[in-house]
Amino acid sequence: MESFVTLLRGGISLNIIIDFLSNILNHINLLINDWGITIIVVTLLVKVLLIPMTIKQKRGMALQQKFSKEVNALRRNINMTRRN
Repeated sequence: MESFVTLLRGGISLNIIIDFLSNILNHINLLINDWGITIIVVTLLVKVLLIPMTIKQKRGMALQQKFSKEVNALRRNINMTRRN
């Protein structure tokens, strides 16, 4: 088997991500010497790194909700004018 999992469209192997995260886990575990706390620290680190994307996602969802109300109002107006 060439790789653990290969993404179909991108062609990028998930082994790169797995190797990267396992290296981080091993290095942090060398400092802390407790696998439970090491996993918690890596989880928090990943969450902190993903905060900018989470903020952008929430802003995008808010804009989508705002525009969906306006689009629905326009659709109602168009449907009413078509009926008349």
